[in-house]
Amino acid sequence: MVFEDLFASRRRAIDAIEAGAGSVDALRRPFVGPTDEAAMSFPAVEVLPESADDQGGNTWRHTLRLNIYFERKRDVDYRDQLDAAGEAAVAATDELLTLPLAHAIRIGTVEDFAGNAAGTQLLLISVQFVVDVTLDLPS
Repeated sequence: MVFEDLFASRRRAIDAIEAGAGSVDALRRPFVGPTDEAAMSFPAVEVLPESADDQGGNTWRHTLRLNIYFERKRDVDYRDQLDAAGEAAVAATDELLTLPLAHAIRIGTVEDFAGNAAGTQLLLISVQFVVDVTLDLPS
């Protein structure tokens, strides 16, 4: 299969972020892709693939999100939530660094969102990862 390595490298990047975030004791086990907000327990950890884009030559760029949803409460300091999200992002990065075809890994953006879902006040800390891989694909 011509593009087998492309999809395999994407799967490995998803698995790496899931494994890294899953190693943080303060957070729940990650899930991949969208889920029912009403069924979530907090803090919820989501790995959300965004795109795979051809960068020319044999380089492909995988863009993925690590979304961590916290329940907003008055007695919880945002900095504690940021620390947990940061620990998950660092652990995910460490896992991404082990990928055999990756040659550039970086955090593209960190965003915060506040809102309400299923009657729960939420804070989302979203970390975007950018992973460039070199694949041996035909021209």
